[in-house]
Amino acid sequence: MTSSLGWQDSGIDLAGKRSSKRSNSMRAGRKNAAMKAREDLHRILFAPKGRPKQMVDAAARQMWRLGTRHRIGLHPDSKHWICRGCKTSMRPGVTTTVRIRGCVRISTCLNCGHIRRFILSKEA
Repeated sequence: MTSSLGWQDSGIDLAGKRSSKRSNSMRAGRKNAAMKAREDLHRILFAPKGRPKQMVDAAARQMWRLGTRHRIGLHPDSKHWICRGCKTSMRPGVTTTVRIRGCVRISTCLNCGHIRRFILSKEA
């Protein structure tokens, strides 16, 4: 009996091979290209002088998408400076207010109002 789509008895093996040498090498190549692109976007995000705000915000959004799509995450230095709400760059004094209360740094995005809290290390 076939369904309305007609693929159940068509002889197509949907399980097939899970991976092959070719797909593994292609996956590694894609991941390396994604890491290189992440580094380029990180440079744009941390050197915004002379660049339009839209370009810096687009770099932040692309870095977020790249990290989630290829499962490589954000650059370790930039994960605190991308808003989790609107995915734009959080530049202190320009697009973000930063307050320190006790041992907590509180960053508030001026675009969407999202608040992030980071515990500061106690150095004695």
